[in-house]
Amino acid sequence: LTYQPPTYVNFDKKISTPCGDANPQDIGPFYCPDNATVYLDLIDIQNSVLPYGLFLVAVVAAHETGHHIEELLNLTYCPKQCAGGYSNEQWELMADCFAGGWAKDVNTRGGIDVGGLEDAIVGTAAFLGDPPAAVNDMPSTDAHGPGSLRTWWFLQGYFEGPTICPTINQPTPEGTPAAG
Repeated sequence: LTYQPPTYVNFDKKISTPCGDANPQDIGPFYCPDNATVYLDLIDIQNSVLPYGLFLVAVVAAHETGHHIEELLNLTYCPKQCAGGYSNEQWELMADCFAGGWAKDVNTRGGIDVGGLEDAIVGTAAFLGDPPAAVNDMPSTDAHGPGSLRTWWFLQGYFEGPTICPTINQPTPEGTPAAG
């Protein structure tokens, strides 16, 4: 498999995409598989993500790129639970895992300091997790998972590497968080 990077588009006004119209602050960053593009909602990022540090902004972009990788690997996605596919929450946690693998690569090349990585972990746990009401309504088609689980899978990608990420729907060892 040859990696083909996605296109990246920043937006701060309403835009039309093959995946539908997007209004800033209504949708946040997202990946559109129809045109292999990561859309970065600049207003949402400035207001919600940037307070946790610049590195978390990069992690958010890496998460969306993780969805591109899922598409390239032809991993099956199901909006709700289904046989042989990933639930929405598992799909999102896998993207967090791929973002962790990316972060490790950047760190290995000297691109981040410990403070940037700590900010990303805190931001993932505190901000990027679903609110408790959303977690209680699982499975939701918008579910990303609680912050603790998102952080756990980010760290799995960071410490174990991206090859661990597609195992997210397989049984996990006793005592570790299970996805979905």
